[in-house]
Amino acid sequence: MDLRASFVDLRDISFFHEVTRRKMKAFIRAGDFTIFNRQNFKFSTKGNMIKRSLVQVLILHFIFSFAGFSQEINPYTCTFKGKTLFGKVRKVTYGEDFKVKAVKSSEDLSVVETEQSPDQCGEWKFVDYGEDFKVRFVEYGEDFSIRYTTGEPKVKTQSSGSFAKEIDPSNCTFQGIPLKGKVKIVTSFPDFKVKVVDNFEDIAVKLVSNFPDDCGEWQFVENFPDFKIQYVENFEDLKIKFVENFPGVK
Repeated sequence: MDLRASFVDLRDISFFHEVTRRKMKAFIRAGDFTIFNRQNFKFSTKGNMIKRSLVQVLILHFIFSFAGFSQEINPYTCTFKGKTLFGKVRKVTYGEDFKVKAVKSSEDLSVVETEQSPDQCGEWKFVDYGEDFKVRFVEYGEDFSIRYTTGEPKVKTQSSGSFAKEIDPSNCTFQGIPLKGKVKIVTSFPDFKVKVVDNFEDIAVKLVSNFPDDCGEWQFVENFPDFKIQYVENFEDLKIKFVENFPGVK
């Protein structure tokens, strides 16, 4: 391997914080680094080549970190690595989809064991076959931690509170999707999960038969929707209130 090949320069990585960059440079300048010399089987110093090689390793480390390879549970969709965290679950000793650790506090996901249809986030029905995903229980090296509960299952977020659900009032959008137009009601794979409430709504919705052009005006359709919704009682993305007048975001 030719260590003299071109490496990415630290200065070209725009996402590094200035303080981090200075600390890294100071560390690199601080000492002499050695590599194994294949030709004489001795350790020898390699100056700039080693500096650049070390920088490259550090850069790759930061890229993997910032790119989200250390995944977290998505509170919007209750998914991890593309799989929903509710449904039929089979315990295995190998070939698992997830490694999980059972804890008594500070869990990533609280889980409710159920014998009914497990169709809400955190509802698990343990089965011997026909599973939606497989888990292996471990003491360390887990993908995420769980805590069994008899209450309401929930996902822990970095904010340690409810997941921020914010509509942009300047353009009446949520997650980049305008909250007006043609809407289809579905039972799976929605764009948004909505809960109908009488008070403290996120958006007031007026049902119309034609031209749903203003914020909060929805026309229910079966085909060619602008977005899809699923009605839920828990873990909603949005709370809506049906109104006859003055739809929109407060």
